[in-house]
Amino acid sequence: MIHPILRAASRKIYSSVVERNPFLKSAWWSFREEVYAPWIRGEVIKVELSANCNARCTFCWMFQSEQKPSGAMTLENFKKFIDLNKKDFVKRRVRIQPFFNGEALTNPHFFDMVDYLVQNRIRLARLDTNLAVKKDMDRLMKYPWPLICVNVGGVSKEVHEGVMKTKYDILTVNLKRIFEINKKRVFVKVTPTRQNLHEIKQFPAFIKSLGGDPKRLEIGTTGFNTPLEAEAPEREKFFEEVVSPEVEPYLRFTYDLSKPGYDIKAKRAGCHFLQDCVTYDGKLTICCQDQFGKLNVGNPFETPFYELKASEEYRKTRQRGIDQKFKMCQECN
Repeated sequence: MIHPILRAASRKIYSSVVERNPFLKSAWWSFREEVYAPWIRGEVIKVELSANCNARCTFCWMFQSEQKPSGAMTLENFKKFIDLNKKDFVKRRVRIQPFFNGEALTNPHFFDMVDYLVQNRIRLARLDTNLAVKKDMDRLMKYPWPLICVNVGGVSKEVHEGVMKTKYDILTVNLKRIFEINKKRVFVKVTPTRQNLHEIKQFPAFIKSLGGDPKRLEIGTTGFNTPLEAEAPEREKFFEEVVSPEVEPYLRFTYDLSKPGYDIKAKRAGCHFLQDCVTYDGKLTICCQDQFGKLNVGNPFETPFYELKASEEYRKTRQRGIDQKFKMCQECN
């Protein structure tokens, strides 16, 4: 309970005080970059094992877009990336999170890649997954994930498959099995939409029926990230399938349907998505919402990761992200 309270308090302080003062803002990000990430928390790098996804979540408008890249990281490139950087990753206590665009479990070499991380003593960050993939759950649970977060669209088959478009039967079988192995490491997350809101209160009983801990449930918030990148049809479909007056308390943005583009505005000031991400095809971006790959600052398959981070291009790109100077940053939530 303490951690969510502290996180909420830090967000409030950032939005109301830090974001408004250029000096404090610069100091805040310097502390995160130079002290907190490498020495206190340990830096987390998102590595996109797959830009492909078996889901078509209604709350993820980017999967409706023709701009969305697709593809899976090859085992050869993954090993090249690790071999080039493993000394730095071990020294800096880096944690690798196999998540960015798509569903990591759809990569046919998923287990080989995780094995390679473990063999090289590189730590794992949390695994985010929709779990609706036919994989060996016993093998999945043998890895030292600190946490596995399973995204579920609804309690019932009809609602889940309407929200996330993945196979409910595969999800529930897999979820039951990982609960049996170690339910303390598993969280269930639901993103509220107009389709599943009436089932929110049923989730604790649903988790318990599968053998899980009802307390390990996260009711997420629903965002419309990088809204200026969305075309009119994508925006309209998102609002049609996701947004209703009842969902508004869970939204990370405000809107006005009477205005052009619906006048989407972020509820919280500042950028909350700055994180180093490596795409499946070898791009380094500074933003975990740069799902169209527009902020490429170098190829970490060919150049050491921390050499790229020390470059002037990286520094300038990151600063522009902090200051929300890119088009995609405007009202991103």
